[in-house]
Formats: sequence, C-alpha cells, structure tokens
Amino acid sequence: MNNFKANIKQKYNISNYQAEQIIFVIKSLGSELSKMLIMGILFRNEILLFLFQLIFMCFLRSFSGGFHFYSYWSCLLASVLYMSSLVFIFPNITLPLYMQIFLLSISFCMGDGNIDGGGGSFGTGSELNVWRNNQDGVRVTVVTTGGSVVATPIDLSNCNISSTVLNFGKVSKLQYTAGSSLSINASYTYSKPAVALPRIISGSVNKASIAAIKRYICSEYAAKFIASKTGIPFENLINGDYKLVIEPIAYFTHNGKNYAMTATEAALYNKLSGGALRRVLPSLTHQNLPLALFLEKSDLGYPAWTGSTSGKVSDDAIISSLGIGIVSYKDVPSEELEAPDYTYRVDTDVISSIMLTSATEVNPKNPAKATFYINGGTYTVSNIVMPSGETERSSIRGNSRTTVWTLRFCC
Repeated sequence: MNNFKANIKQKYNISNYQAEQIIFVIKSLGSELSKMLIMGILFRNEILLFLFQLIFMCFLRSFSGGFHFYSYWSCLLASVLYMSSLVFIFPNITLPLYMQIFLLSISFCMGDGNIDGGGGSFGTGSELNVWRNNQDGVRVTVVTTGGSVVATPIDLSNCNISSTVLNFGKVSKLQYTAGSSLSINASYTYSKPAVALPRIISGSVNKASIAAIKRYICSEYAAKFIASKTGIPFENLINGDYKLVIEPIAYFTHNGKNYAMTATEAALYNKLSGGALRRVLPSLTHQNLPLALFLEKSDLGYPAWTGSTSGKVSDDAIISSLGIGIVSYKDVPSEELEAPDYTYRVDTDVISSIMLTSATEVNPKNPAKATFYINGGTYTVSNIVMPSGETERSSIRGNSRTTVWTLRFCC
C-alpha cells in the first residue's frame, strides 16, 4: 500500500493527505464489500431475504447512523449475528410495527481496522474529523485604544500550512462583533516567525503555558515582527496608541476538508451548521481552542472571563468572551524571549552563554538577571547591568558528568 501511495502521489501530483483519503476509500470499500460477500455466502440459502435486508439497512444507514467497531473481525461478527437474527429469527416473530422500525434502524456497521497515516493511527471516519497536536497559531490584529482596526490582521504559525486550506479570511473578533459574517475562502496566507511561537492550544499530553505565550507576545522581537508584517512603524506600534488583539487559531480536518479557524469563527460556523463542529470535535472547538486565551480584565468591550477554565463552553460564550487576548504597549516591551534549548552529551565540559540587550539602561538599582534551566534545576545569574542600547554576555560553566544536559535560557 505504501508503494501504491507513492505511485499515485507522483503520477497525479497530489498531497500526502489526498493520497491518504484515496487509500482510506479503497480500504473502506474493500472492507465492506468483503463482509457483504462473506455474509452472502453464509446466507446463500436465504439469499433473497438477505439482499432485501441488506439494501433496506444500507438505505436506513444513510441518514440514521449505526454501531461502529474498532476492528474488521468484531464488525463482521456483529454483522453476522445481527443479520442472522433478521434472516432466521425475526421472520418467525410478530412484532409491533414500531419495534420493527427500531430494530431495522440499527444499521449495518461500517467499522474498519486502524489505519496508519499522516502522523498516527485512526479508526473508521476519524481521519475525516481530526486535530493533531501542535497544529495551532495566532491571529494578530492591530487596533487603536478605542478598538478600531488599523491594519489587516495577520496569522502566525510554526506549522507548514497549505495555501489552499479553507478559511474565512483575515477577519478579527472585533469585526465579527461589529457584524461581519463568515465568508469561505480557499486561499490562505500566514507568516512563520524565525523565533518559534510557544504552544498555543493544549493537547491531550502537551499543555500550553500562558506564561510562555505572554512572554512571547509581549517581547520586543514579537513587536518588531508584527510591525514589519503590518506595515506599522515599530516606534508607532509601541507608543501607547495601539493595542494587539490576539486570537488562537486551530488547523484541523472537518468532514475530510482542512480548515483554519479562530475560536470565534469555529463558534459562528458551528451555529450556522447546526452544531456540526461540536458533534465531532467538541474538545477542540468548544474547549481547548476558545479557552486557550481569554481576558483577565475587561477591555475593548469584552468582559473578563470568570467561568470555568475547563470543560465545554457554548457558542454564545465563545463569541462574547473567549478566544481573545489583548496586549497594550506604553513603551518597548519589557519581556524578553526564551532562548532555544541546547543539548549536551554525557561528560562534556560546558560553557554556555547568551547575549542580553536592552533599549533602556539597566542599572544596579534595578538589575537584570538570566536564568539557566538544566535538567529540571534552576541556576540564576543576577546583578546584570548594561548601558542603554548595549549588549552584555551572561554565561554558565559546568560538566555533564553522568547525564545528558538539556539547557534552556530565560532572561
């Protein structure tokens, strides 16, 4: 199957995801046709009754759903037992009409084995509605202190996102609140910062850190990057006249199509679709995505969130209060970024240093510090001073005698 996947990708110039969809369809058809054939052989002496029941149940299943099993053999066994009851037992029992309709509505199962593709295994249908950990980003909108949008919002993400992912354009939460409606767009653009964003949306294992998100968004690097992408001079951006509206974005698959949505867009879409998103991706669209960011205090007409920080939330709560953070600038951001992690082998003499810069004077009355995190331990270099606009080096020395060192800096 891997060779077949490689061949169709090369021959038809399709993406890995499209190839996985084709393979999924082929495996699903093969699975169901083989089960029908096996049951046809088993019920060959009652073939007409079997075919009638099969056709009728396939019709019912198109709109009534059914039971699902995680493996091919469990699905086949359940289908044989169910079909046996219909072919051999129920014809000899007279049931009320409502009971007949109820039993027939338990349709033929469409289970399939777990399929390896695109970063993990999944059961029947799950690949059509899925969010993979770390597929996230943020939408940044520059607004005046009064809430007027002054530049087209920009999307930032560490991920490699297709330019054809479905989205609703660069529209901010403020614009939706003012009356903008969803409008589907098949062309997508975003920016990938050189210094990676921290995790924005918590997954089942890896959790987002609001402290890391704040540190990043409030850093001078982020301010300069946003200024360059929006066309607003850095000095103007941080002079106190503007604010940044930050919204979490999730990149996910819904009904086999790839989407990029903010929390507000997901809630609006869920309303318009009659709850389609919440039925299949509730933990993403109505929990982890909207609760990734919310206000600690009211601003720009949005209230501080005082509800639960876990569990599912409603569309109305998301639209009115969740999936938003706001950054106010009065001067050059004071928060600095974490430096990248470094890993050293066992029994290695280590002298690691970082260069610290400051736009304002750092004097003995208010010194800076640099913190080194080594394998869970914390080591701080204090009393760092430097003139305005200058650079100072901070370093640490040691030996990774018995274990591998993983070094992280924070200033």
